[in-house]
Amino acid sequence: MYRAHRSVQSKLSKLRNLLNNERAHLTSLKNLYDDWRFEFIEQNLNEVTKEFINSQLRNAQRKPGGRRWTMQDKVFALSMYKRSPRLYRYLQAYFQLPSVKILKHLLSKVPFKCGMIKPVVENLKVQVESIDELDRCAVLLFDEVSLCKGFHYGCCKQKICGFEDCYANHALVFIVRGIKRNYKQTVALFYKRQHCY
Repeated sequence: MYRAHRSVQSKLSKLRNLLNNERAHLTSLKNLYDDWRFEFIEQNLNEVTKEFINSQLRNAQRKPGGRRWTMQDKVFALSMYKRSPRLYRYLQAYFQLPSVKILKHLLSKVPFKCGMIKPVVENLKVQVESIDELDRCAVLLFDEVSLCKGFHYGCCKQKICGFEDCYANHALVFIVRGIKRNYKQTVALFYKRQHCY
């Protein structure tokens, strides 16, 4: 009976401390909301910058293993990482950013099959509608990339990829690249084998 009472007292004490911490956090958030700097951020910054500042504030006091990221945070970080991995690692020293492992895991969930990449083409259609005529001018490039023989296990589909009668040793990639505006996007991917016996 005594142990049960002590256990309940301990849980009650922890819950009281948690409640006090949450009240203090709520008070600081109310003070921040009433502050003129918060109003400046809300009115004058774009959505991406607001999200970045919010993620920095949300994860500032957390240990690296306890940080939580929204999908927007991950996509923004992935776009930075793809531009320059070296710069991304440098920025990680000064900002709270998702780890490279998280970004690679996010990228591994994107389904890439042979042929046209339909989600990318649909996204390009939407993006093209919002830009002017000259920025729409683009060229279709294609390039062949040599691949190593082998196969790997796709954990998201639970399927072994590359295990077929003839291993592909080349990939043909089609890329749309802007002429005036600097953008580049892969739109199609085809695997092939030279000299299949």
